Amino acid sequence: MSKTTKIFVYPILTALMMLFNFTIVNGTHIVGGELTYKCLGNNEYEVTLIVRRDCENGAEDAPFDDPAVVGVFDIFGALQLHLGNLGEMELPFMGEDTVSNEIVFDCGALGGPVCVHEAVYRDTITLPWNKIGYILAYQRCCRNSILNNITEPLETGATYYSRVEAKALEECNSQPVFQEWPDVYICVNEELVFDHAAIDQDGDQLVYKLCTPMAGATIDHPKPTPPGNPPYSTIEWLSPFNLNNLMGGDALEIDAQTGIITAKPNAIGTYLIGICVEEYRDGILLSTVRRDFEYNVRACTEPIAVDFEVEGLDCDLSISCTNLTEGADEYTWYFDYPNTNPQFISNDENPAFTYRENGIYTIRLEGKRNADGCTTYIDKTVTISDIPMVADFTSEFGSCEGGNMLSLTDQSYDTTQVSHAVEWEWIVEIDGVSTTYTGNPVLADVGNAESANITLNLLSSAGCESFVQKDIDLGGLFPHADFTVKLLECVADGYALEVEFLTDTDTFEIDSIKWLVTDGGVDMSYDGESFNFTSNAENLFIRMTVNYSNGCEKIVERDIDATSFLPVLIISNDLNADCIEGDTTSINFFAELTGGNMDANPVSYTWNINGSPYSSDETITLEVALGDTVDISLVILYDNNCTFEANDQFVFEQGNMLAGFDADLDCKTIVDFNSTGLNVDEYLWYFDYPNADQGFTSTEANPSFDYEIPGVYTVRLEATRLSDSCMAIEEKVITVSDIPMIPDFDVAFESCENGRFIRLQDLSYDTTGISHAVDVTWEVNYNGITEILHGDNYILNIQNADEITVALTVVSSAGCTSNISESIDLTEVFPGGDILTTLLQCVEDGYLLDIAFVNSDSSYTIESILWTIDDGGTISTQTGSSFQITSDAVDLSVMLVVNYTNGCVFETEQEIKEDDFLPILSIGYDQNIDCTGPD
Repeated sequence: MSKTTKIFVYPILTALMMLFNFTIVNGTHIVGGELTYKCLGNNEYEVTLIVRRDCENGAEDAPFDDPAVVGVFDIFGALQLHLGNLGEMELPFMGEDTVSNEIVFDCGALGGPVCVHEAVYRDTITLPWNKIGYILAYQRCCRNSILNNITEPLETGATYYSRVEAKALEECNSQPVFQEWPDVYICVNEELVFDHAAIDQDGDQLVYKLCTPMAGATIDHPKPTPPGNPPYSTIEWLSPFNLNNLMGGDALEIDAQTGIITAKPNAIGTYLIGICVEEYRDGILLSTVRRDFEYNVRACTEPIAVDFEVEGLDCDLSISCTNLTEGADEYTWYFDYPNTNPQFISNDENPAFTYRENGIYTIRLEGKRNADGCTTYIDKTVTISDIPMVADFTSEFGSCEGGNMLSLTDQSYDTTQVSHAVEWEWIVEIDGVSTTYTGNPVLADVGNAESANITLNLLSSAGCESFVQKDIDLGGLFPHADFTVKLLECVADGYALEVEFLTDTDTFEIDSIKWLVTDGGVDMSYDGESFNFTSNAENLFIRMTVNYSNGCEKIVERDIDATSFLPVLIISNDLNADCIEGDTTSINFFAELTGGNMDANPVSYTWNINGSPYSSDETITLEVALGDTVDISLVILYDNNCTFEANDQFVFEQGNMLAGFDADLDCKTIVDFNSTGLNVDEYLWYFDYPNADQGFTSTEANPSFDYEIPGVYTVRLEATRLSDSCMAIEEKVITVSDIPMIPDFDVAFESCENGRFIRLQDLSYDTTGISHAVDVTWEVNYNGITEILHGDNYILNIQNADEITVALTVVSSAGCTSNISESIDLTEVFPGGDILTTLLQCVEDGYLLDIAFVNSDSSYTIESILWTIDDGGTISTQTGSSFQITSDAVDLSVMLVVNYTNGCVFETEQEIKEDDFLPILSIGYDQNIDCTGPD
């Protein structure tokens, strides 16, 4: 983020400096800034801090912070240590820009130099929602020493903060962003009008006002880390300045609705200004963006108008310059700026210069005014080259407005990448007639010609000339259009049709599409890319007129009959006519729709074989013998009420040749293979394809193979018929293992909604990692009911059962069968718990007891608890997880009903006796008596 220039206004005469009382003071640096946030979603916020510093009057030991530390507080001022880095955001320094405005460049202002640098910091932070919001704050000391409207600027710091309200967190709000910064300089006794408006991406209402900038940090602690806690105090205005008189003269004001600032200052100086924009949504304040900045009011004067022209750019290395400057007394030319080699510098008023090599150079002319020493400049870039460009161009459709316009675009290039084209002359010759065009790109009217000869004459930025000539084929450069007629539905009086515009390109923008439909002599008009209507399609004509925004018009018209949209039903089969032999085979017959234009799905199939109803399946299989003739008819009804019929006669003249096999996988490593092919003479088996080693192949019809190592193998059978060397191939992937899977399963709570549901989940596994389950069968017994279930994951309603028995049978891909059976206590699966009675105190009439419900699984959330207590015939109720009661525990029982938020209900009843809570006292004694010794 750095610009190429750093601009200063050089000091005027000492007398002028004394006249305007400008004193250079070694101050600090802060001249303005702001802090805003933007919601990125999912509680993520992008925080942007902009800080401006005085790079002329600021202290050398007060550069931009790296990083800038932003504190995260709650609204009561407490640092939020759980956010960011212990409550801090460390925003990285990304470089600085030099800020300036036009009067800096042209010596249009008198006074000491002012230099402003700007740094933009940006980073993200997670701000979880809370009820009170947050405050993000950055502090730095101190203010600019040359300020005229606040007290003790060198002792006064700055706080830039934003308050993130709870509603802003809830609605993922982003603060408005000011569009521009005000100019660094403004002129004394001149009207000031500046648009200080902001943009809010959420479209909220914005209200602008002047506000007093915030103070913050001190000269003793200029960079507090973390920043000080809110609330924050404001700066103190130096009398007579205040919000109603920020810099003298006609008071600075801001329009509350537009953000436009107006003023007419009457005193030279530097003034601190504060602007706030408030963001409202539905009448509620969401956020406030605070910004402060400095206006440097200067006496303005006539500028130096620096300008020049470069002549002699004519494809060589020499140029001459004509000085057009007004208001300057001395000149300095830099012919390779910023190169300060004296060989590239001249003080002549109108110099000439010869470069040593081709290149792009910046020529800077500085003009100096002797009266006050002010200097300003202008830069111009020149291309120096003695190598012409390689001329080239492209041609494409341009427009039909005013004719058939061909678009010609320059594609010339410089092999040295130094120069570029600046002037173009096009000569378009058609049938011996030439027309000349200039510029790039251009539109050339080619009429109805099929070809054109085009010449491009080119002038480069270095003054070099070049040209290229091409013969251009003009065919296919203009838009094409067509339409389709689609069958939507078959109706009583014909067909419901959709007519839709088609184009072969999206290059051309369409203004309008108009249709004329003549159906049985009746005309109908439509607009748009498509329309629907009903017709019997016996005497139908459609004309489409397409008008393009480039002036082109395309007309397509044709007669339409039912063959345009009705598909044709064909009965097809899968007989392989290239590899057949034998007497009988099985052939699959199925339907195919060809042609037409219809999107519909079949509803029913009606097959008739040799005049008799046969099947309503989508595909049928017929066993046919050599010489058989089969009459087949098929009627298909589609969901658009259309019916299609086909009739065919099939004659089986030759048999089919097929390859196929079965593998006997029965939890063993020796696998028996059985060929199921048809009309096969020779077999070649690969038991570990593509491994072709002799030990892994066989030529038997039904071989066996011993896989010494369990694993997953590809088996390939190449079956050959010798009469015509026809080969058919069948491949299968098999799993070979003699190790059954370890059966295991899990019973888990699923739901209490409309029943009591559990989930049965197969967890069986193969310790070798080779096989996997291919068939999972469950036998579940509960409440005298037996259910047989299939699948590795099953949800079952066990109604009011408290116990079930689950038997799981798993068949692996290697043919191994595993079994496991367990009884499951469902009270451990569904939400529930136990009643715990605790003796608190023995009292005169019994015991003070605490009776509590102990939830067996805290992951289930309790909605309500109801106790019904029967104490010697006295019935009472309690709610909550526990209660206390005084009872003699002679005839005490409790009934508990617990309702969970997931819809489950746990009920239990318990009689409470003294044994449930009274401890048992026992007296012990030491049996190990030492009888040694004289006594």
